Amino acid sequence: MKITEICENVSKIKNPVFRGGKISDGLSFYSSDKNFAADYGDPMAYKLLINNPFDSTNVRHIEMLMERVGNLIDPYDGTEYETAEEFIEKLQNDTWESIEEYVSEIQGMGFDSIIITEGGIVNYIVFDKSDVIPH
Repeated sequence: MKITEICENVSKIKNPVFRGGKISDGLSFYSSDKNFAADYGDPMAYKLLINNPFDSTNVRHIEMLMERVGNLIDPYDGTEYETAEEFIEKLQNDTWESIEEYVSEIQGMGFDSIIITEGGIVNYIVFDKSDVIPH
């Protein structure tokens, strides 16, 4: 991945982010929207220290994932997406359900986190809790 792509992805991170509930080992989820995080508990503000996020609305990232796993399938309605452009065009505001199916593959590709969307809200899946500090 080119340094310009890394900078582009990191610049998409909106700090602070919020989490409803305590941080546990393994994957942790954060939201750019405090009200969204409140659905999962008392929202606390955090700063993400991630450097290489997989962006589920980035055509090249989706292409890289598809090279590993083949066509992406939306588990909500079973729609199969054959191109990254089609996936992003249809699901740009709700990538979470399809992308969460491939967390281990994305982590294996060297990314340290995932940027997803749900209902148009930007959320983050962070693989290592040391990449998160209180804000």
